[in-house]
Amino acid sequence: MRRPHPLHLLLGAALCLTPVGLLAGGAAWGEWEPEQFQWLVGFIPVGIRNAVHLSAPLADYQLPGVGPVVGYLLSGAAGVALLFAAMVLLRRRG
Repeated sequence: MRRPHPLHLLLGAALCLTPVGLLAGGAAWGEWEPEQFQWLVGFIPVGIRNAVHLSAPLADYQLPGVGPVVGYLLSGAAGVALLFAAMVLLRRRG
């Protein structure tokens, strides 16, 4: 049997740890709204104040028609799948 690549093991661990985020309260690190940022550090940097705000495909980890837990898990699985696909493509290139 072939030994798994360490990066495959790391991605598998990341996928398994995705539900742990459901236990955390508040906003995820770095996903603050400008008002939360001001509360945390006392001001809103110019770059954040003037930033272009885009809507994410899975905003707030929600998907229409499914509950928040399912949306959160699917968001994590989609992120891991994208990382895995990028690794495969980079490996084929090099």
